[in-house]
Amino acid sequence: MNRQSSSTYAEMPRIPQLDGLRGIAILLVLFHHCTVVQPGQGGMEAVLSRLANIGPHGVDLFFVLSGFLITGILLDTKSLAGYFRKFYTRRALRIFPLYYLIVLVCVVVLPFVVLKVPAAAHKVARLVSAPSDWPWYVLYLSNFLIAKQQNWVHPVLGVTWSLAIEEQFYLVWAPIVFLLDRSKVKTLGLTLLGITFCARWLMLLKGYSWIQLYVLPWCRMDGLALGALIAVSLRDGSHYIRRFATAAKWIAIVGTLFFVCLYTFHLASYDDALVAATGYGEIALVCAAWLVVALNALPGSTTQRVLSSGFLRTFGKYSYAIYLLHLPIRAALRDTVFASSRVQVVLGHGILWQLVFYIFSILAALIGALLTWNLIERPCLSLKNRLAEYNTSRDASFQLLGHSSNG
Repeated sequence: MNRQSSSTYAEMPRIPQLDGLRGIAILLVLFHHCTVVQPGQGGMEAVLSRLANIGPHGVDLFFVLSGFLITGILLDTKSLAGYFRKFYTRRALRIFPLYYLIVLVCVVVLPFVVLKVPAAAHKVARLVSAPSDWPWYVLYLSNFLIAKQQNWVHPVLGVTWSLAIEEQFYLVWAPIVFLLDRSKVKTLGLTLLGITFCARWLMLLKGYSWIQLYVLPWCRMDGLALGALIAVSLRDGSHYIRRFATAAKWIAIVGTLFFVCLYTFHLASYDDALVAATGYGEIALVCAAWLVVALNALPGSTTQRVLSSGFLRTFGKYSYAIYLLHLPIRAALRDTVFASSRVQVVLGHGILWQLVFYIFSILAALIGALLTWNLIERPCLSLKNRLAEYNTSRDASFQLLGHSSNG
């Protein structure tokens, strides 16, 4: 890659459809976690409860997007000075501040606060494990802790399993992209698809639980690998992405409808080991197809207008904070306001109660994300921008002095 082409990412305009896809991903996760009504003997509550099983696959969409965006950044900057320093510093400033604040609160503060809430007393046993488990969370190894315990361990920090996988991906993928040319990155991506499929089946045959297949990194590489393959294909001059745009649309639509029907009619569930072994690869493919559809959406088309809507882009912009905050917010609302007898009298405890709960819990999660964005995330991102300006000036000075700027 020459020096001119390596600046592609810096000059590339932001693609609003990708923010929309990220918004869909976080809304799917919220749909799953905020569906708390008891399914009972049948009716709409049961249908809603089963349909909510599609929600965890919002994480698969996040994986595909991460594989695509991170690989694109790495490919476009690999010949620039300070490749590793800039990439890891920018990732740290984007991810660490809010993450470690949440971990600190969960380890130090939350166990004592919950003791004061009678409705949440039954969760104390799960919360008190955090002070002893903190190294797993600090080192982004919570997915291994969950696999070891074969449960989510912590009611708030359980969601960090997917963030742990992404951090593990960042750690190893940057050196790989730096050392390999595009064709070898593509070959490796295809190889990872096969390795992931075989790993899940081998673990299934060995008797591992569904949750272990769900959270261990070698079982969840297909989404990241497919995103990486799309990023490489967009840059190799072969126009594969445009050539298969029509096929991608059919895969996205038919695949989505297939899994929605599968879960709605209770023919399968995401938390089944056999589904994990056979279906997670297909789910990743459907998510990758939606990414291709978004990238090929023509200006003014229905797809482009929907994915670029302010509603989806707002949730996409604040998705990281929403992901980390929504479980404690959901629990607080469910165990206090929505557990009150007055709410039960007005709304009952069925489909109306659930619909109102969706609105309040999702809105509260968004408000919490807006607060953390302005108080924590945006100030840290401004540091990232200032760091980029500093590094540009520093590298230019090194070049003027005749020094190598690769360090």
